[in-house]
Amino acid sequence: MQGLRHQFLAHARFAAQQHGDPAGSGLGQAARRTALTPLPVYCGSDQWMAPALRLGARGVISVLSNLCPEAVRILCQSQQKGCEQSAAAQQRHLAALTDALFCEVSPSPVKYALSLLGLCRAEVRLPLVPLQPGSRER
Repeated sequence: MQGLRHQFLAHARFAAQQHGDPAGSGLGQAARRTALTPLPVYCGSDQWMAPALRLGARGVISVLSNLCPEAVRILCQSQQKGCEQSAAAQQRHLAALTDALFCEVSPSPVKYALSLLGLCRAEVRLPLVPLQPGSRER
């Protein structure tokens, strides 16, 4: 499988790769990806932005940034400037909100949060389902 991945990454149509869940596949794998491939790696897990950036990820693909882009920008820039304590503090500050945005497997939590700010409606279309009442409290 690893050989197939490198064939895809060598293809001219790929500009970068996303590393989704460092907790599931290991931060070590994220570090290896940044070291072994010529393409930039982007962290795709809001819960692991600071550690992934510290290991060499070029940036993030973030759900959280839809809700508070400035906070995500500060976290990323802090880490990229080598201010690891500041980035870690920002990651901890955002932890409860990040957890709430992923309380259900759906874009429903972020849509609900954005609706509270008046930026969209909370309704979703099938096959998605609305945020459960218990999750709204988070």
